Amino acid sequence: MDINKLLMLSSNEIDFDELETSDLEQLIGNTSDLFVKTEALGELFFKDRLKALSIAISAWNEQEGDKFYLAQSLSIILRLDRKYGLKILRSSLNTCDKYILNAVSNLVVDDFNEYANHSDILKMIKDRVIAGDIDEYDEGYVKKFLEDL
Repeated sequence: MDINKLLMLSSNEIDFDELETSDLEQLIGNTSDLFVKTEALGELFFKDRLKALSIAISAWNEQEGDKFYLAQSLSIILRLDRKYGLKILRSSLNTCDKYILNAVSNLVVDDFNEYANHSDILKMIKDRVIAGDIDEYDEGYVKKFLEDL
């Protein structure tokens, strides 16, 4: 699809799963609409994981975008390059935005066996969750899960 036409559409008007990988990359690189950028990166994750990882790492390192785009980026990094993702968590969990913390908390709870041996990270997450840092986003199960650790 013509990138110029895509750039004029809202996120509700774009059928992300119908776009080619190259269209998604162009959309991510050229749109100023952060919701569109976040959705496109999420779709790219399903179509070309290595390209999605590269874009996600760049976005995280440059702190490009809003909390939603950064949370999407960090989630992709944690799924595809856990070693680098753990390094990011160790350096940013105590100060990251609450929405990002919530995304990480959900990922850790959903894939707990992968994080069970990283007690330092679990403690940082648990301390912030118990303090109420994700209350506005959590439906209760993350806090309950972490309290029981």
